[in-house]
Amino acid sequence: MIENYASPKFYNKFVEEVNTSLSGLSWLENIYPVARTGVDDQGTFPEVYRNDGEKKSERIFPHGNSISFFTVENYTQIDFFDTYEVNMSLYVWADLTKSTGKDYDYTIELVNDVTQILESHSAYSFNIDEGEPFADFSQLEKIINQNTMRPYSAFRIDFIVNLLICS
Repeated sequence: MIENYASPKFYNKFVEEVNTSLSGLSWLENIYPVARTGVDDQGTFPEVYRNDGEKKSERIFPHGNSISFFTVENYTQIDFFDTYEVNMSLYVWADLTKSTGKDYDYTIELVNDVTQILESHSAYSFNIDEGEPFADFSQLEKIINQNTMRPYSAFRIDFIVNLLICS
């Protein structure tokens, strides 16, 4: 299990707030925080620090009914008051046969649910990728057909959010 930070700051605070809102989506089952790129002899994969006091991380692969996780691309200071423009991505994968019981491809409805939540947290400048959402992770890309061919769906939403580094 991934533990939340006791007093999150900067983008970790933003992600925890968004994840609280995402947990209200009945179809989203496994919600992860910010992932880093792990590397082994098989390639790259997303992994998150467990935050349990040990030096362990957890690899994230599509499982269960659905998953989500974030990555941070970069951030740039935009004023003298410690405000930064943060470029992030939110990855989502879902088994469309298990998530809501609908019998059609309702990926755009899932995208809409997630973008509305991101907008409510002041994110903007969305770019949505359904074609190769896991391109940054070679281990997931190798099995792209298994991850994104129907009845599965996956997408990545790249976005920007302005955050104070001290809060």
